[in-house]
Amino acid sequence: MRAQLNKQLSILQVAPRGGWVKLIRQALCMSTRQLAKRLQVSQSRVTQIERNEASQVLSLKALNEVAEALGCQLCYSLVPKKELESMVQGQ
Repeated sequence: MRAQLNKQLSILQVAPRGGWVKLIRQALCMSTRQLAKRLQVSQSRVTQIERNEASQVLSLKALNEVAEALGCQLCYSLVPKKELESMVQGQ
């Protein structure tokens, strides 16, 4: 079980410096104004959301709402820094 989980977790990446929201929005060629319209919030709120995600203070609820507006699915995970087996042995 641990070996399979290690394999699945190895493909996950660390969040980009500016955050996933901004990266995905830009990849979709979407402006902050367009995203704001989808979220039914102000353009400045979208900018705040992007800043909050990048500084790790955006709630999972808000992140999930933005993911939906971007046509994405939020996948929340904890990725061990070492292989699980070595962590178990080190306990």
